[in-house]
Amino acid sequence: NWAMWYVIELADYVKRSGDKSLADLAKERVYELIHFFRQYLNEFGLLEKLDRWVFVEWSMANKFVQDVNFPSNMLYAGMLRAAGQLYGDNALRAQAETVLETVRDMAYDGTFFIDNAIRGEDGKLHLTRNRTETCQYYAFYFQAATPDTHSDLWNRLITEFGPHRAELGLWPEIHPSNAFIGNYLRLDLLASQGLHSQCLE
Repeated sequence: NWAMWYVIELADYVKRSGDKSLADLAKERVYELIHFFRQYLNEFGLLEKLDRWVFVEWSMANKFVQDVNFPSNMLYAGMLRAAGQLYGDNALRAQAETVLETVRDMAYDGTFFIDNAIRGEDGKLHLTRNRTETCQYYAFYFQAATPDTHSDLWNRLITEFGPHRAELGLWPEIHPSNAFIGNYLRLDLLASQGLHSQCLE
């Protein structure tokens, strides 16, 4: 799943530099990558049972990567959106929004986003109760949630999570983020909302 970040970084490079030549050179590789992931799509249009190494973060988040990992699917939507922007591909943009809508409907339990679902012996997907801080940051980073659509969760993350959560004993059932990549995503999200003092803290 980590290869998907390449497409997101490529789109970010073009946005920052205005230089599209690298993206043009990478177009065939990007579409090959998108094609590669199609073999893993399930009946809901989500990636399921990715094989080899599935990396979310150096934390408990990486214990919950099967069978359907919602952070990986948020990242997948981010990749599709980035490719759609790079190459003017509206079909990829639409697919990205469909993936996010499905994740939103399936994974949000009313309080937090759940990390994964397991395919049972009955052939159905069953949501786990695994919830990580990092999954919440993936949700906001890739716009499965926004401060407007999920204001309660956003306010909880900015007021009750962060560097003092453990010592205050808040939400002990939500596995904490590590530096890579959850805390980086938190920093980026805080900065995007102008919460610079919290970034410094």
